Amino acid sequence: MVGCSIDSHFVHRRWTLEPRNVGGLGSIDIPLIADIKKEIAHDYGVLNDAGLALRGTFLIDPNQTVRHISINDLGVGRNVQEYFRLLQAFQYNA
Repeated sequence: MVGCSIDSHFVHRRWTLEPRNVGGLGSIDIPLIADIKKEIAHDYGVLNDAGLALRGTFLIDPNQTVRHISINDLGVGRNVQEYFRLLQAFQYNA
């Protein structure tokens, strides 16, 4: 599992210093990719016409097969528990 955004590693660090209850990430155990050139966002189809990255989540198996894609508009968050449920379902049905 990795996280990726078009923000810099400095912004990512700030997110991890902010607790979740005030909008930050808090302490996490996954790497964060700083896609400041927006290449990954473009390649995954989440870069909008204004150059902003939409909220994309991709479940990709070890064979690099995309199993699930979810793309939300900027103002819509994601339910992490739902993605864990989907991940477990894909693992169970593999």
